[in-house]
Amino acid sequence: MEDWSQELPAAHDDQVRFELSRGAVTDNGATPWTAVLGLGTPPQRLRFMLDTGTVNTWITSTACGTDACLAHGRFDPNRSSSFRASAEPPKRVSFGPWGTMDVSLGGDVMVLDAIAERTSATLTTRERLWLYLATHYAGAQFAALDCDGGLAIPAVDCDRPTALLQQLYREGHLAAPLASFYFDAPRGNGECLMGAADPRRYDPATLNPLPLQPLAGAFDYLWNVPMQSLRCGGTTVVKDSALVLDTGSSRFKGGKSVIQRFLDAVTDDGRLPISVSDPLELNEYPDIILELGGQAYVLTPADYFLHVASSRWEVGIHHLEGLPDEMLLVGSVFLDTVYSVFVVSPENGTGQGVILARPTRRN
Repeated sequence: MEDWSQELPAAHDDQVRFELSRGAVTDNGATPWTAVLGLGTPPQRLRFMLDTGTVNTWITSTACGTDACLAHGRFDPNRSSSFRASAEPPKRVSFGPWGTMDVSLGGDVMVLDAIAERTSATLTTRERLWLYLATHYAGAQFAALDCDGGLAIPAVDCDRPTALLQQLYREGHLAAPLASFYFDAPRGNGECLMGAADPRRYDPATLNPLPLQPLAGAFDYLWNVPMQSLRCGGTTVVKDSALVLDTGSSRFKGGKSVIQRFLDAVTDDGRLPISVSDPLELNEYPDIILELGGQAYVLTPADYFLHVASSRWEVGIHHLEGLPDEMLLVGSVFLDTVYSVFVVSPENGTGQGVILARPTRRN
């Protein structure tokens, strides 16, 4: 393995733990995994998705009164003695096909569950976390989110909004600047550890370090790793390409060209539908094989079809407007099947790579 992946800090080292729970899977493409965290003084308990696919940390605020906002928990800055508003003017942030979000920048402390020297304790960040307070968003896609906000884990360091992983490392709360994810979808629970990996959760013989393949310009924050191939049935969809690992998504997303080839391979050039009403029909679809770092990862139709309604399973492959034609991202349909570790450079706070391993499931 390369130097950046030689040693993974173990679960007894300094770390912050996020207990994850799995909500309903919807057709909006967002992850169903969330963690409840405390924001402000006294802490207001709110539900965040931990998102490696964004640079925006945000929370729904009480200033938003739309139906979509009222469907979520909302942060009230007036109830927090540690909140500070930024002098920066309000702005509008694009969320692609979902629409836009009006936000104001503010800073507050976050209350987290920490482990130091094998002892658990509540940790309050020393510095304020700068995040966007959503003052307006609307529509069914936002309303269907399982979370009240999003906590960014980007492959670049950033100050406003804050990259929490890098901040916790700078404050000395973490043994190493990394975030590891374990998901147990059948049981509906999981965990994210910042600062360590839990060797009880993965098979060390299967550790697979994937160096970051940085993207330029507007996509530089994404965790993009080399992919040798993606095959579906007898068709090679992509070869000698790359894959973005996005914990904030539920499915495969990508540019128009790669997604069209992908769907053609899955549906046998349109002869199979993209949704079914009976899970037995999934047996007609091929496996997806991802070759990453020389290892093959197999997704069965039960892995990559999403159960989005009581009698509807939908293929988890979707064109996302605004992405380059050949860019491909993947969320929980793949990440639920692996143990993943996102590693940041301790020198400059930028991503170095992602380590994958086969998860071990407890009885």
